[in-house]
Parts: sequence; structure tokens; C-alpha cells
Amino acid sequence: MMRNEQLQARITPNHASPLFSCSTDQVLIILNREANVAISQNDWITLFLILRIKSTILMDFYALKRPTELGATRVEGIIRFLDNSGFLFNYQWGKTLGSGDEHVFGIRRLGDKSKCPISALEDYGKAAKMLGMDLSHGFLFRPVRSGVIENAPISRKQMNTDLKFWLQKACLFRGETFFSIRTAGAIEMFLEGSDLQKVMGQAYWKTERIARHYMKIWQVLGLSASGQVQKVSARDYIELNAAQSFVRVFV
Repeated sequence: MMRNEQLQARITPNHASPLFSCSTDQVLIILNREANVAISQNDWITLFLILRIKSTILMDFYALKRPTELGATRVEGIIRFLDNSGFLFNYQWGKTLGSGDEHVFGIRRLGDKSKCPISALEDYGKAAKMLGMDLSHGFLFRPVRSGVIENAPISRKQMNTDLKFWLQKACLFRGETFFSIRTAGAIEMFLEGSDLQKVMGQAYWKTERIARHYMKIWQVLGLSASGQVQKVSARDYIELNAAQSFVRVFV
């Protein structure tokens, strides 16, 4: 986490210790178990909080967003492919990028529902609506104060507190934050075959120097930092830019 003086001086902070999927998978097992307990007890607020942290963990692992941006995700910037194979996120529509730049990315549905970010977001949306939360506009991940869900962005501090709580329940906490998930997601994305340019685009890292700083995998693997920009077809380009073949997720 940046200190105030680091932020003011534009100093790049030390990279977070990665929290890889082998660890988050253990947390997900506990979250899924506790969600079932909450359902059996009709404890809908607890279920909402469990599904919120589950959704943020899974989404961040694939979206590679900064925690502040993730916490400020707006429902207006999320649309669904018509074939229901995934969601498209546009952080210009959602007005969550301070620079005003557009950042569009997709997350595909996974076969394993227990680890699928799309399924987690759908379950979270169902729990939210059960509690009377209007998901037609506003922030996706919302704080709960005195038992009331507020239409406000969840803070980075709250997100990290929630993550710490569940990591401690899994006996895994070593000081990790949501930056740790972002770092691990980028590293695993690269190790699974994505080139550096694609990873940089997903994480919204504008230079290779920043990517190297956060990923720190070149020291271990001895790999070149060069990568080829991923090619897309003309049809892909047209559909993405015209927002075709998508429908709103939360209405």
C-alpha cells in the first residue's frame, strides 16, 4: 500500500508479495462452505458479505485491477455476451479511471463454478437483490453499515480487511493485500502463455518497466521482456467497439 509521501512524490512502492491461485483456492473452499452455512441459517447479510469478498477475489485475479478501481466498479460498465460465455467490463463507461482513459476487457465463464468469477458475480447479484439492492445503476461492490447496504464504493481498506480475515481463517495470511492478487494473476497469466503485451494491457501497465517491477518473474525465469501485441480479427474489433453481441448484466 502506498504511503502518503510516496503518493505525493510519485514513487513506485515495493511490489506486493503474490497471492497465487493455490492459496486463493483454499480460501474459496472456506468461503463456499460458509456461504452454505449462511443460507441454511437465512443469514442474508452474512451471505452477501461472503459473496462480495469471493467475487472481488475472483474478479481481481482475472481483471488485474487496482483495488481502488475494483472497489469502484459500476454496474453500468458491465455487459454480458449474448451466448452467456462471459462479461465485458468497460471502465470508461463506469467512470472509474481517474485519467478518463478507456480500459475494456472480458472475463470468460469457467467450467468449475466454484472458481468462476462470472458465477460468483451472478450469485452476488442474486444475494444483493434478495436484500433489496437496486443493481440497475451505481456501484457493484458496496459497503454495509449498521446492517444497511449503501450505494457507495467499497474502500480499499475494507477489501484488504476482508481478505486478511479469510486468509487468517485458512491460516495463510502473510501480509497479503489485493495488490498481491493482482500481481499473482499477472504472473500466472504470463506463465500460462500470454505474452507480456497482453498482460500489460489487462493490468493497465503502460510500460514494460512497471510490469517488470510488479511481476518480478524475469529474475527467476531469465526471459526477455519483449512481447507481441495480441492480434484480433476485424470482426472482433468491430464488435468490441460497437458493443455488439452484449446485453447489460445488472438491470
